[in-house]
Amino acid sequence: MRVAGQALTEQEGVKLEADTVGYQETSCVLEAEGEPRLFEKSQVLVGGSIEYNTCTSRGIIKKAFTSFSSGQATWFVRGNVAADSNATRLYAASSDITSCDLPTPHY
Repeated sequence: MRVAGQALTEQEGVKLEADTVGYQETSCVLEAEGEPRLFEKSQVLVGGSIEYNTCTSRGIIKKAFTSFSSGQATWFVRGNVAADSNATRLYAASSDITSCDLPTPHY
């Protein structure tokens, strides 16, 4: 199945918006392209593309931007991010992490 032009899908409280969303049920693969935005609880993830396996609850967001709080700081992550069904973990590769909230961080 493929939906193009302001696609929106929602499952178990998680919303995904993108220009194009495709799903292959036989392989459990959901793909989103065109500035996909993933909303889960208070977490927002924006990226260039998303590939998510609905059977394993794991996905990769390329060119991602997200933030999270730890202690008294808010951290911003930009780059390639992998996430799993455990909401307390975030994996990043070829990414930057900073507490600077400027569009182009200076540290």
